[in-house]
Amino acid sequence: NLHIKLIVMSATLESNLFVNYFADLNFGLQPPTVMLTAKTEVFSHEISEFFLEEIPSNFVPSCLSTFQQVHMDAVPQFGVLPGEFTENMQNLAADLVWSHARDNFTTLVFLPGLGEILSLQEKIHDLLEKNGEPIESADELPENGHYYHIFVLHSTMPYEEQKRALQKPLPNARHIVLSTNVAESSLTVPNVNVVIDSGLKRTNSYEPVNRVYRLTTVWCSRASCMQRRGRNGRVCAGKYIKLFPRKFYELKLNDYDTPE
Repeated sequence: NLHIKLIVMSATLESNLFVNYFADLNFGLQPPTVMLTAKTEVFSHEISEFFLEEIPSNFVPSCLSTFQQVHMDAVPQFGVLPGEFTENMQNLAADLVWSHARDNFTTLVFLPGLGEILSLQEKIHDLLEKNGEPIESADELPENGHYYHIFVLHSTMPYEEQKRALQKPLPNARHIVLSTNVAESSLTVPNVNVVIDSGLKRTNSYEPVNRVYRLTTVWCSRASCMQRRGRNGRVCAGKYIKLFPRKFYELKLNDYDTPE
């Protein structure tokens, strides 16, 4: 059929893969291709990036010893697959969330699955309570001054709960969204000024020996990191904090995810 048009949308698309694929089906003749890029002003704000070993100590005021231990263990910890979001990493992530939350903005944290999300949610809640920070679930909220609201985003969540997590923060609200990779491209979280990335995701993998699929925790690709990075910098300058070392990112992560 000469009248078929294929439209592909992606922030990290390797267009040559598609063009060459259809050329192979068409005796080596490349199909006519039109490339359109997004308006640069949508992402015009600067994004500061930090790998694990580059995180300044003032980012983690309440768990500096934990941060130093994570840093020391980084090479052996991140050289093994599948990845694991350890308790030290949870403490570090909770401290980063608390130190970076700002009024009228959202801190977005990428985690592999619901178990890690609920565990980190509890740690953040305990850390906020310990430091006397007002949380939305409290009986009384301050009439003046900020308060925190923790949201969970997961593909199995009811639609109404997802909608609440995607609301724009009020002027004195500090939103914290703990999400799987559903917020990487499928959903847009508003007013994000900080992204904290575990570098992990849960995916279906096929075991040819047993002929079954199972959910496994794996490291995401560099393309996924770019997608996660792009969740902020839209309304203001942002930060992208990776909880894994630069060398691991450069040497171990794949360019693109393996299709399920």
